Amino acid sequence: MSLLKLNNARILRSRGETYQKLNKYNEALIDFTSSLEIEPNNALALELRGIIHRKLMKRLRGETYLKLENYNEALSDFNKLLELELESKDQELILTLRGETYLKLKKYNEALIDYHDSSEIFIGSLLHEENIDKYNEILEIEPNNTLALRFQGKSYRWLEKYDEAIMNFSKILEKEPNDTLALGLRGETYQWTKKYNEALKDFNKILELEPNNHFALESRGEIYIKLKNYNEALIDFNKSFEDQPNDQILKSEILDKCDEILMIEPNNALALKFRGETNLKSGKNIEAMIDFDTLLKLEPNNALTLRLRGESYLKLDEHNEALIDFNNSLEKEPNNYLALRLRGETYFELKKYNEALIDFNKSLEIQPNNRDFLYDKILKIEPNNILALRLRGESYLKLEKYNEAKIDFNKLLELEPDNALALGLRGETFQKLGKYNEALTDFNKLLELEPNNYLALRLRGETYLKSEKYNEALTDFNNLLESEDVIF
Repeated sequence: MSLLKLNNARILRSRGETYQKLNKYNEALIDFTSSLEIEPNNALALELRGIIHRKLMKRLRGETYLKLENYNEALSDFNKLLELELESKDQELILTLRGETYLKLKKYNEALIDYHDSSEIFIGSLLHEENIDKYNEILEIEPNNTLALRFQGKSYRWLEKYDEAIMNFSKILEKEPNDTLALGLRGETYQWTKKYNEALKDFNKILELEPNNHFALESRGEIYIKLKNYNEALIDFNKSFEDQPNDQILKSEILDKCDEILMIEPNNALALKFRGETNLKSGKNIEAMIDFDTLLKLEPNNALTLRLRGESYLKLDEHNEALIDFNNSLEKEPNNYLALRLRGETYFELKKYNEALIDFNKSLEIQPNNRDFLYDKILKIEPNNILALRLRGESYLKLEKYNEAKIDFNKLLELEPDNALALGLRGETFQKLGKYNEALTDFNKLLELEPNNYLALRLRGETYLKSEKYNEALTDFNNLLESEDVIF
């Protein structure tokens, strides 16, 4: 056999494999057959062609079983085929055939799901019209079948038969008034047909049942814009965005809505605020500042807007302007944690450390849960602040950041070598790090200072146990158990 023919056989086989990987089985079959005409005994080509024949035969056998009314056998073949990676057109065909099989077996919901899924793969008017007939067949047997009504309604919508779609969704809602999926589909269909008041009722009902339903919030927001209820629209968009702050597409859409509203109502305070806040979060600080400027011309004493503009100035390194805004905001709301913290940061940037410290400490009193950030700031100003070192070290210890905790406790004990609390905390940190000798040194020193410190005694006993110093551990545990003052 010539080299050219051998090469052609190899290329045909390789192309056939490529078609097979792309699930184009008919094309693959042609290439493998052509390859085998040149090289009839090629084992690989024979094997690959056999695999495709088996796949195609399963489909044909399944169709034959279906025609012979051997429905369970047909179902078995279609199920096995759908486990394989199929080309879209083949998958659509198998789903349709399996749907017909389920229908014959009177498994109506399974049939409905397959018909619906097949129409999702192959989008075309003819298939939707065929499916509507199949849904009718099921609805003649089960007139209130929710799945059939819903899927048929969706097919009607695809065919732009909106009145029929609305009738289907309404029939579901007569039986199940709180079906949020049907409410959403009917509301959206009303919206498409510009029946905004009817749509609004459906989305209102959804939001009574599911207050954070993003689809309903965004759809209702769109309707409010059509009805020129701009503030209500912005409230809905804002609520949806608060629940999905990382959704960049939604953020972009909402900014577009703000632009649209501000073209109509340039002084709409809510649109200015929302656009300004969104730009601020996105790092568009100049754009944010411009919106807050406009807003403050409308509402000069708004504490929130003053704070937001101050934050824009701070990010732009305009520290003096930021300070003026934070001062004005805090005159109106003296205990606003965020304004205090931001003013503290501004003082820090201006090297006014005493003023910064006052604001950070006041912030800590108002919101102790945000202490870690503030301890970092305080320790930049006062690196030897004993309380901040201890509290930050304790936070690290609780967060299992043992090396960071150790650094803070080391610094504290350099300043106050006999600080009993710090010795106990560092000893516990060493124990967590598996540094048992260092832990024992701290617990021993602590017990010299406070012989009746039962927590230290317990921790030392546990450390002896971990160090396999069993006699010493036993002594500590016995002393604990003999004491009447210990509360376990």
